[in-house]
Amino acid sequence: MGCKASRDRELDRNRSH
Repeated sequence: MGCKASRDRELDRNRSH
């Protein structure tokens, strides 16, 4: 339940960039 959140957050940041 942490790996998914970590990846989701990374993608979100990449999209925001």
